[in-house]
Parts: sequence; structure tokens; C-alpha cells
Amino acid sequence: MKMVCLLALAACGLPFVGWALGIFVSDTRLFFWTEVPAEISEVQIYYRRVAAKYLYIYDGVRYLGSGVSRRQEPRFLRRIGEELEHHRKSGRQFRCFVNPSDPSEALLYRSPRYVLSVMIFAAGLAFFIPAAWYRFLVMGKAEVGSRCSDVPGSPGQIIIHDSREKMFGFVMMAVVSDIFIAAPILLFFPFKWAVFCGSLAIPACLAITVVAVRLVSRRVKYGDSAFGMAPAEIGGELSGTIRTRNAVPNGICLYVTFRCIRRTQDPVDRNKTKDHTIWEKTLVTAPGYPSRFPEKTEFSVFFPIPEGLPETDYRGWGNEVYWELKAEAGSGWLKYEAVFRVPVFRILEGTPLPDEEI
Repeated sequence: MKMVCLLALAACGLPFVGWALGIFVSDTRLFFWTEVPAEISEVQIYYRRVAAKYLYIYDGVRYLGSGVSRRQEPRFLRRIGEELEHHRKSGRQFRCFVNPSDPSEALLYRSPRYVLSVMIFAAGLAFFIPAAWYRFLVMGKAEVGSRCSDVPGSPGQIIIHDSREKMFGFVMMAVVSDIFIAAPILLFFPFKWAVFCGSLAIPACLAITVVAVRLVSRRVKYGDSAFGMAPAEIGGELSGTIRTRNAVPNGICLYVTFRCIRRTQDPVDRNKTKDHTIWEKTLVTAPGYPSRFPEKTEFSVFFPIPEGLPETDYRGWGNEVYWELKAEAGSGWLKYEAVFRVPVFRILEGTPLPDEEI
């Protein structure tokens, strides 16, 4: 039922998207229309409309045209109305743009309605984004948890590296920046302003888009990862198995870094924190071995934990201790990477472990 509601919500935005694309394609075709001389015989200026009649010749045939422009902004119409009236009074020739496939169709101005198409497209996204957010973030997390419930490592717990929030955020940032920043600069700004503003904004928009494409590509290639672990304790060990949703290429070793980090409050700016690594160790595991599922890969992880290190502590903001397990494989644009927050505690003498009977 939830999926039906999400699809219905997303479908509400499709007419807006189709409408916006139709305007964009139709107005872009105006730049392929043929320019010919025109003699303006009549001009009438209204608040929301400019009416005109003019004669033009195309392929030796005389036509009477009345099309002015597809844009209907009052300020734009007032400006072109004054310009047309000036040409009519002076008797000078103007120009019009003729549709080669239908010479009876002509316009005096071929100003595209790109701003209108962007606004309509944004209205369509307003329906799609909430549906996508709920489907990929809320419902997706539940699906990942159920899918990884059988990862080796129990007794203990399963920790999920879910990259969908970061990916979704960058994808939305890329869409918004490209549509509402980069596109208007390239399409609507005068050349000098486009060069000035574009030199600052376009590289930033391009960088966000590149990061979004990279995150999407990595997620498609590797999917979510899960770390099934036994209880970890100070003076003991961390052991478990990392499973990738999609198979990692054969023969690739996994570089695993296990670190203890203390997060403290910045003494200058109380709203900021700084991370300090207390202890760190990196190991290279053997190449991943196929799991019980042929499309997945599993890596065994084992780290001894020295005595004297602090245990996981999230009780105070600005004075926290957490343990992080970071796994990397391969290199280049689409290397594998996953980060897990691992709970590590100090087991007091006589305290039973989770798998022991009391």
C-alpha cells in the first residue's frame, strides 16, 4: 500500500515535468526558424498582451503574420511593444522568424520561455522528491536491515554502512544547483555577467554534480555493506565479517583501519568539535571470499584491542569517544569504501557476555 501511495505521489509530478519539457523543446526549436524582413502595419499594446500585424515574404509568397512572442511577462511585453511601435511609426523594416515547415507561422521575437519551464519543472520535483526521500531513505533502511540479518558474526550485532543518505543529499544538491544556478547563468545572463558569475558558480555546481555521479556509481557497483561482529571489549578483540551487497572483483584485498577517536569541544567556538585519534591500527585482509550468495563478497576482520583505551561513550556532547572501522578496497574513481561505528566496552570481571547464560 505504501508503494502505491508513493507511486501516486510521484505520478502527480509527471504532468508538470512533461509540460516543462514540452515548453523547453518547443521554444528551443525557434532558433532553427528562418529570419526574413517584415513590414509592421499595426501595433496594439495591452497590459498582458501585444498585438501586431505585419507582412513578410517567404519563398516568393507574401504572408500576413500576427504572432509576436511566446513570452508574456508584462515588463518584456511593454519593452517590445514600444520597440514595435517605434518601427511602425518610422516605417523601417523589422524582422520576423518563420517556421520552415509551416511558413504561415511566424514570430517577431523568439525569446524562449526557459524560466517558465524551470519553474514548472521545479513544481514537478516538489511531488517527486518527498516520494523518493521516503522510498530510498525510510523504506530503504528497513530493507537493508532485513536483508543483512544473516551476516556472519553473531552473537553480537550487525552494523550497516548505508550510503543512501549522503548520496541522496548530493544528488538533490546537484539537481537544484544545476537547474536553479548553472542553467540560468548559462541561458539568461548577459555574456559579461555570465562569464563573471559562471567563473564562480559553474565550477562549484560541476564539482557537486561529479561527487553525486561518483556516489551513485559506487552505490550501484557495491551497494550497502554490513558488518556482523561479536561483542568487542577493551583488552579483548574485535572480530567479525564485512559483507558487500554486490560482489567485489576477485583478488582485491581489503585495507581495514580500526581507530579510537575522542571528540572534544572547540575551546574557541563552542558550537564546533574536533576529533583526535587516540589509537589506530591498519591491517590488510586476504582477498574477499564468495559468500553463500554468489552476488556478494565477504571479508573476515580481526583486531586485538589493547588495554588502557577508553570505551565507547556518547553521554556528553563535545566530550565523546567512539570507535570507527573503515574498510577500503581497490583504487581510483570507484574504489570500495565503507565506515562502521563499532561499540567497544569494558567488560567488568564477573559480567556475563551476551552469549553466556547467567
